[in-house]
Amino acid sequence: MTVDTPPHAMGAVDVEVRTADGNSSRMPDAFVFEALALHRVWPVQAGVDGLDRIYLHGTGFRDGHVSVHIDNVSMAQFEVLSPSLIAVFTQAHAQGQVAVSVTDTGTLGVVRLPNALQFVP
Repeated sequence: MTVDTPPHAMGAVDVEVRTADGNSSRMPDAFVFEALALHRVWPVQAGVDGLDRIYLHGTGFRDGHVSVHIDNVSMAQFEVLSPSLIAVFTQAHAQGQVAVSVTDTGTLGVVRLPNALQFVP
């Protein structure tokens, strides 16, 4: 069984499963919503020409419900690999240190790491 979770405040919630014939079963505190967080970017350098793969490590990443920005520029090529990992292909950018941010498009929560990525020649 696969279930899409809606935006929700962080914390534990009950899970209830109902069958087509009306039977149900409830499990208390069976799922935990994690707060959106961005802990680190790896590697910490990318080429100015772009198309380098970097990874964002954190929590609360929901596939289909996040956007990624590098230096306030929306990244078109990224994939949520797990609730704690996003892979991003960088775009061409001038040399220098930049911020990286992740937005949860459902809750509009934003996490940002200043000077998290350095573009190098």
